[in-house]
Amino acid sequence: TAPLFSFGLGGQPRPQSDGADIATYDGYLAEDFANLNANDNDAGRSLTVNYSGGPAAQVRMYVDTSAADIRDGLEDNTLVTVERDGVAVFTDVALSDLPTDFASAASEENHWDIDAGAPASATYTVQITSDGHAANGATAKGVKFVWEAQQA
Repeated sequence: TAPLFSFGLGGQPRPQSDGADIATYDGYLAEDFANLNANDNDAGRSLTVNYSGGPAAQVRMYVDTSAADIRDGLEDNTLVTVERDGVAVFTDVALSDLPTDFASAASEENHWDIDAGAPASATYTVQITSDGHAANGATAKGVKFVWEAQQA
């Protein structure tokens, strides 16, 4: 429930994965926004998704922008790269082109198939970059990344 990239807004805590604070983060409340990621050489933010259900399942990732506040067309100029355990799921896909529900997230790369009765864990790494064409002052707030499991 903590933001993957920014924290501090509305009292949100630092981003976490497996219950531990992520060591590096963008420091959203920095005084100089040009320095938000100055000391961050990470290839993205990683988090671990655990599945402990009994039936065989398929996990898919999608974005929920239904309550997001995205201004000045930033959804078309924001590129998202996602890897699962080091394997590409999405590479430089515009935020506006990512799937927005379980059904539309059916691409073969996005499937994570889990056998019946076998708890599973996968590490997802998410990187968000700009294509360099965003309007000055464009913002995005409240974009949610969702991992959903449904019985296979």
